[in-house]
Amino acid sequence: MLQFIFTPYLLDCSLLISFFNYAVDEGYLIKNPCIGKKIVILGQVENKEHIVEIFTNKEIKLLFTALENHRLKALILLDLGTGLRKGELLGLKWSDIDFDNKQLKVERNVKKVYIIAADGNKEYKTIDQTPKSTMSTRSVPIPSSLLPILKQHSAVQKQEKLNDLFI
Repeated sequence: MLQFIFTPYLLDCSLLISFFNYAVDEGYLIKNPCIGKKIVILGQVENKEHIVEIFTNKEIKLLFTALENHRLKALILLDLGTGLRKGELLGLKWSDIDFDNKQLKVERNVKKVYIIAADGNKEYKTIDQTPKSTMSTRSVPIPSSLLPILKQHSAVQKQEKLNDLFI
């Protein structure tokens, strides 16, 4: 069975590109407006400067307090400590974390996509995939202060799995 994988954005763009390519082939247009460097809207000011906002010490303390007994504490702090993208963070497995060398390996990505079957049916699924480029597959240092939090979270997960085995 033949399957195609499209994200919702890619699906919209590919349909537009195909539509305009058809219009060019039929002679209605000289050039496909979807192909080029970028679309410019008159009157719109392009914001070239990107300002990065960082947390203040007060905000960090407030966040730590709010996360004290939160189930996603380890995930949120790992995100703040490493700067991983959402898909990379959600794709992590315990085997990717090297506690001895204080590093983690980014080897997969979690993404939601439309899967379109040969019969035209489409289904929205969550898939694991390898990163888009070889530069995205990398090792990232983990702050030392996060290691005990990650170990505690791992122990909690193991305990929960153990409890699932018994009624």
